[in-house]
Amino acid sequence: MTRATTLDRETFRALTTTALGDRARNLLDPEGWPKASGRYGRLEWRGVEVAGAPRVYVFTDRAKMIAMRAVPGARPAQIGDQEAAFWVAADDVGAIKAFGALLQTRTRRSPDAARHLAGTAYRSTSDPVSPMRPTPAGGS
Repeated sequence: MTRATTLDRETFRALTTTALGDRARNLLDPEGWPKASGRYGRLEWRGVEVAGAPRVYVFTDRAKMIAMRAVPGARPAQIGDQEAAFWVAADDVGAIKAFGALLQTRTRRSPDAARHLAGTAYRSTSDPVSPMRPTPAGGS
C-alpha cells in the first residue's frame, strides 16, 4: 500500500471535522495514513478506492462492538470473532458521526481547558519537602 498524500490527510481532516467537530483528534498510523482513534476502535482513511468513491473504514477489536453493523450505512469489510472492519461512504456524515460516538473518538482539549490545566493540574499542592533534619546525638 502506498503512503498517504497531503491531499488524503486534508480530505480525512475535512470529513472528521464535518462529522465529529473541529476538535476531532486526527493522527497518522505508522504507514502515514490518517486515523481518528477512540476508546473502542478507530476511523481510518485508506485513500480513494478504484471505483472512485471515497470510503472511511471503521475498525474495532472489541467483540461487543461488532454490533456496529446495525448503523445505517455501515457495510462489513471483514468480520471475525473478536474484531471487525466496516466501511461507510465518505459523504455519509450521519454514519461517520454515529461511529465516532460509538467508538468514543478522542478530541483535543479546548484552549480554555488547556489554560486551566496549565494553571492548576500540574501545580504542587503542598510546600516543598524540606531536607531531613539531623537527629540529636544520643537520641532517636
